[in-house]
Amino acid sequence: MDKRIVFIFLGVFIIVSGIFICKRINKSGESSKVDFIISPGHEITQGESINYEDRTQGATSWYWDFGDGQIATDQKGDHLYDVPGIYLVKLTVNGNKFSDTFSVNVKPIVISDLDTGINKNFTISGPASAKVGEIVNFTDNTPEDVITHWKFGESGIEDGIGKTISYVFKTPGKKMVVATHDGSRKQGTLVILIKPNAAPPTTGGGGGGGGGNPPPTANASDASILTKLQAIASGDLNDFKRNYPVLVKALCGDETITVTINEGKTKTFSSYCNDLNIRNPRVVSVKTTKDPVTKCITALSVNQE
Repeated sequence: MDKRIVFIFLGVFIIVSGIFICKRINKSGESSKVDFIISPGHEITQGESINYEDRTQGATSWYWDFGDGQIATDQKGDHLYDVPGIYLVKLTVNGNKFSDTFSVNVKPIVISDLDTGINKNFTISGPASAKVGEIVNFTDNTPEDVITHWKFGESGIEDGIGKTISYVFKTPGKKMVVATHDGSRKQGTLVILIKPNAAPPTTGGGGGGGGGNPPPTANASDASILTKLQAIASGDLNDFKRNYPVLVKALCGDETITVTINEGKTKTFSSYCNDLNIRNPRVVSVKTTKDPVTKCITALSVNQE
């Protein structure tokens, strides 16, 4: 056989074998570059989240560095930025083998950016921002004596009644606060930015009918709960601030439990306490229902005048 033919045959064999091996490696091995997506994009507003997802072929481990001191090791998820600035998101896959970066510009929220005008027939006032777990106060600025109904953009239902009202937000993000007048279609609106990771509200004793009483915890007595509710019903906003967060601890944080009033009407716990502070009824008795294991209050029945 001609040697040239032998060499040509060997050359073709080596090339075909190389292609086959490369394809096998590509099928079972790793990509040579990182492939990930971040949405909504390079620019967001303070208090908004980014969604991240890695699509790198063959990736088995992930290390996300969000540039704000926070990291994650899952393939996909979301991350919230509550401080303005430009952050460099870096993803490293498969133990430092491949990495890539993505910049995110977090713009500060400004008052003029807030959507405060959906059928704004009267004005309401409140802070532009607060933190999860903080007590936030809102006021209807209408000079006339009106009954104001409030929704705070979390529960999907009415959260309280009164010209001045307090509320504790449970989740971060932009919240549309809507106030309406009884028997009218007029509205006042305000958007508030709720930031995460608030420190628990101070719950010290003293004053307003609630001072000197041991704060309720899980497995709190009915008498202790009654005393705190009576303090909130005094109408003093400071009493509300002192006693409401302490009562929430007895619910193990669930402010949506049902309160049955005089064996009839029902409200969520947060809405009931807001009404107590505004309408000032006399709370006569309290009966609690508790989880047998955690001793957390799961329902409340009250009699009031």
